[in-house]
Amino acid sequence: MEYNYDYTSQAPQKPKTNLLSVFGVIFTTMCALGILAPVICNFAIEGTISWALFPIAGVIFLWLVLVPVFFAPKGKLVISLAVFSILSIPFIYVMGLIIGNVDAMMYIGLRSGIAGIAYIWIVFTLFTVLKKHKRIAASITILLAIPLSIYSNYVVDTYLYNRFSLDIMEILGYAAVAVAAIGILFIRRKRIQQIAE
Repeated sequence: MEYNYDYTSQAPQKPKTNLLSVFGVIFTTMCALGILAPVICNFAIEGTISWALFPIAGVIFLWLVLVPVFFAPKGKLVISLAVFSILSIPFIYVMGLIIGNVDAMMYIGLRSGIAGIAYIWIVFTLFTVLKKHKRIAASITILLAIPLSIYSNYVVDTYLYNRFSLDIMEILGYAAVAVAAIGILFIRRKRIQQIAE
């Protein structure tokens, strides 16, 4: 009597390679090179580290924000947004130190940064709540970008020029954005009516 035993079923299974982890390693390597290259160039040219501090700070900030997307087991986007929210203001402060004008960076960056962070979380919440109505979420996102842009311009203008105004081109630009946002809703409503018919 012959017994056919399937040894392959008992063989240890190789763990599947996590593609995101591979991309994370590649991304980390690229970030390391993005720091090393300007440091070498800066030191070779000037014998010290000066302008290389800008890419160093930017790459480190970018790596800290995006690394959860590659390696976090759960809630990748939420963790990434949380890291961005927490580190944005310290990053702005560091950039102010590098530039040598902390007051200007904190005045403009703090106000614009907080508004930008709030906008990002609002957008994230919109797309989370309106999963089945992405066009509505997209339309609201576009509309909310208008007051954000106006506020950012207000912060910069009042600091640099001690005044704020909108020229005709800016007004027309905001109007075009608003029309585009409303158009998204109109297209969605028209399609729903066609399906209903």
